[in-house]
Amino acid sequence: MLQGEITESQLQTLKHHLDIAVEWEQAPANLSAAATQFAVQDQQYSRAMETLRQAAAKSPEFEGELFRLAIQQNRDDVAKETAERALPRLLQKITDGTATAQDRIDVADILYYQGDIKEARGALVDALAQANLSPEDTAKLKRALSELYRLRFAQTLKVTAESWEADVRLLNEAMSVDPTNPRVAEQVAMLARIGGDSPPDALMQQLQEFLAEGTATPVTHAWIAEAHILRNEFSDAISHLENVLAGMPNAAQSHNNLAYAIALSDPARMDEALAHAQAAVAAGPRVADFHDTLGHILMKLGRVAEAISEMEMAIQLQPGRPDFHERLADAYATQGNQEMVRLHRQLVEKYKSPPQPANAK
Repeated sequence: MLQGEITESQLQTLKHHLDIAVEWEQAPANLSAAATQFAVQDQQYSRAMETLRQAAAKSPEFEGELFRLAIQQNRDDVAKETAERALPRLLQKITDGTATAQDRIDVADILYYQGDIKEARGALVDALAQANLSPEDTAKLKRALSELYRLRFAQTLKVTAESWEADVRLLNEAMSVDPTNPRVAEQVAMLARIGGDSPPDALMQQLQEFLAEGTATPVTHAWIAEAHILRNEFSDAISHLENVLAGMPNAAQSHNNLAYAIALSDPARMDEALAHAQAAVAAGPRVADFHDTLGHILMKLGRVAEAISEMEMAIQLQPGRPDFHERLADAYATQGNQEMVRLHRQLVEKYKSPPQPANAK
């Protein structure tokens, strides 16, 4: 095993040897699965599909992963073939009492694909009712159920130039089941941008009507808060985010947004903003914007070295963001580190510049 940070040269060598290894007929299935992950990262989707099919042929445990990759790549032929092969085996495992949490998620994914939405939901709900679930399995099953509700919501969403309609209850269910699901937060952010990057007054009025009618849910408050933030109305967002967190204390995006809104509108509450930023980072998988927010607040508190560490993590998680490099350059400037300032300013210009055509001189 390689210890510590892996260099780019070591990574390319590893990929090269994996590519050779998977051509060997007796290669273990997990080697093909590893090669698939690298191929997806490099956007070599045809190769990813082929290597994952090799893995699934050797070990059925990879069929669920192959099915999901086929769906993502619009390979309905592979998805259908894999679903028909995998579903009977997985259902038998449930009957035998040998199914894992991932097996049950695979069943739900296939049933959803086949249009059996009620059965897909039931498979996940039944799985969550099992005794002695580990915290890891519980989290995986909740994320899968949250995604099912989110996808159902997306199917109901109809947007025109002047209005929209959807079953918002489904999105609220998605958020309630798993408040840490980043795709729910992305969906809310997308909804807030209906009509442009600055939500129009008509959308704000429609959301406010939900409140007046008593039909508002936590996701409605998250939606209103997101819209206020997009309009730079930070103080107006605070009470809505507090409302979300009162019922869903693990809602990571709301912790992040509340930290940001407080930091920009109420400097006297900076310690409170810090606590919310830390809660967002701690809530689940690492998210670049959460680390960036935490770094921004640490800078305001004068904790520059810690701020730089968080900002560097944000860049590591999401390279190519000029705004991240700009804030990091400013942070290094406070330390007098002119070389790092220069390097990050160069990256700001690089990522702000439009890509050059392939034949550009």
